[in-house]
Parts: sequence; C-alpha cells; structure tokens
Amino acid sequence: MSNELSTLIQQQLSALGDEAIWVIEENSQALQLEQFATLHCKAQKITNRVDLANCYQARFSDFDLSPLLLENTEKPKHVVFRIAKEKAVNLHIIRCCLQQLNVGSLSLYGFKNDGIKSLLKLIKSELDDTLNVHSRFSLRHSKHGKQLTSIHIESQDTPCKLDAALNPQSEYLNLQPLHINDYSFYSKPGQFGWKKIDLGSQLLIEQLGLYLQSHSLNLSSAVLDLGCGYGFLSIAANALGFNTIDATDNCAAALHSCQENFKTHSIKGTVITDDCAANISTKYDIILCNPPFHHGFDHDTSLTEKFVQRSANCLKKDGKAFFVVNEFVGIEKEANKHFTKQQLLDKKNGFKIIMLSH
Repeated sequence: MSNELSTLIQQQLSALGDEAIWVIEENSQALQLEQFATLHCKAQKITNRVDLANCYQARFSDFDLSPLLLENTEKPKHVVFRIAKEKAVNLHIIRCCLQQLNVGSLSLYGFKNDGIKSLLKLIKSELDDTLNVHSRFSLRHSKHGKQLTSIHIESQDTPCKLDAALNPQSEYLNLQPLHINDYSFYSKPGQFGWKKIDLGSQLLIEQLGLYLQSHSLNLSSAVLDLGCGYGFLSIAANALGFNTIDATDNCAAALHSCQENFKTHSIKGTVITDDCAANISTKYDIILCNPPFHHGFDHDTSLTEKFVQRSANCLKKDGKAFFVVNEFVGIEKEANKHFTKQQLLDKKNGFKIIMLSH
C-alpha cells in the first residue's frame, strides 16, 4: 500500500512542478521518496523535523505555511500532504490553506486506518458550515483500492476571512500553559504527548531521584536531555537540583515549547536544534532519554539503536545515561555494543528504566 501512495504523490508532484508545496510530515519517511525529492522534485518543501529537512532539502519550521502561501499570490499554489498521525496537525494544514490559499488546491492522502474518512467528514462540515457563502472551494475525493483515499480541495478565488476560532495562528502555533501533577509548563500540538506527562518519563525521574538519595551525583553535573520534547525531563531534573542542562530535539514544535519552558523555569543551558545530537560535540556527565519508537504510524526499532549510539558518543567516560523504554523494546542488546555496563533500575507499568555507563 505504501508503494501505491508513493506513486500517487510522486505523480502529483511531478505534474504540478514548481507550483507545488510539499508538506513533509514524519509519515513521509515510509514513502521512500528521498531521491525523487532531491533530484527530480521542483516543489517547495516544508517540514517540522530537522532530519527530514536535511534529507529532503526542505524548509524547517513548525508548519508555518504563510510565507509560502502568501508570496507571489498571482501564481497558483498546490499543497500536497500525506496526512499526519496527529489531528491537530492535519487541521492546521487544512485551515492554513482555507484561509490563505489563493488560486490553487490542497491534496491530502491517507489510509483508512489513518483516519482519512473522519478527516473527510470534518472538511465537509467545515466547508458547509463556515465557508459555503464564499463558494470558492470545490471538494472531491477518490478511492484507490480499499484502504487508500485522496481528498482534493480546489480554490478559484481570493482568500476569505475565516472566523477567529478557525485562525490557524490561534489554535496550532501558539503555546498553551498546562499544569499536571504539580508541574507547570508550556506545550503545543505537533509533538508526541504534548498535553500530558509521559508515564515513562515520570518513572525515569522517580528513579533518578532515588539514585540521588543513595549515590553521590554532583548537582553541578552537565546534563543532556536527549529527545527532549517540550522538556519535561529537563524541568523535573532542574527541580531535583541539577542546574546545568542542555536539551535537544529535531521537532520544531518541541523546540518551541522547550525554549519557553527553559525561560519560565530559569533553567541554565541551551535548547539545541539537532537530529538526535548528531552535531553535538560536548560531553555530558548525565544523559536523560525517553527515546521514541515510532515514526508516525509505524513502529521503528532503529530509533532506539540511534539514541543509544548517540548517547554513548555524548557521555563522559565516567558518566551515566538513564533510559526509559517500553518493556518490549530490546535496548539491552544495542546497549552492549556501546556501553560496558548496564543496570536495570526498575521495571514497572510496562516500562523499564536502565542506567548505562562506559
């Protein structure tokens, strides 16, 4: 099925040429269109992830489409998007196009189990309830076999003024204050677990606190939050007394949130835009990591391997790396390749917390 989707998107982008805007979300990795993107694709490309920006030679931003949609408005713009796992991202892309697209189109692609049918219903409702008086949009959808669907919205007139509640700036791009389990922080859609405290991360911090009680860890140690998200591990480690923390992530939404949380909590350190610390040369005393194991809809074991390897590169000789992973993730085998010691600190609620050292 992914091959069929890859073919459809490649054909669409080839036909549109330099009038296309290709929105590349993490699910796009499964399409395996990197060579096409760099050698044959004339579209303007935008993504919210550093690794995809490098791979596809795309603009890196938190899916801020305004600069692309609002420049040279006389020229048709055709947005192509393989839908994301997160509903808020899909709504943001759709609403940006409904508000800012002049003559052109938006093409969405997704499978039945991605929620494409629900998205189609939402688009129909939004067009009917909010935009029917403007009648500048036409909507059609096509099925490609039993699972794959494409949705096409075409515009033939100047953009209309949407209701403020539908303004993409107000719902997606703005940070939201949250207060959960005695922690106050800012977060936003576009990143994993953006409006909760991940249970695995909470268990890791509990174990770090217990380790502090029985071992002599220097609170002035240089700490790295690897794959920081909105920065919960940094916030919690700072609350334990660690005062020098760097955090890194490859997601624009996560970096935006984490930067605000560092400022709010007066955390000393830097929020670093990077792909899993690939360009970080600093060595750290302590690394905290809750690595992802999904690329969008797909489970990807190579992500754990990548985070273990990069943590080994960034850890001082006498440092300690604290990892939390799901019980089914085989981190131990990969850790043996890069570390001389590993210790299981806890196994609970479907997670395991492991400490690694050289």
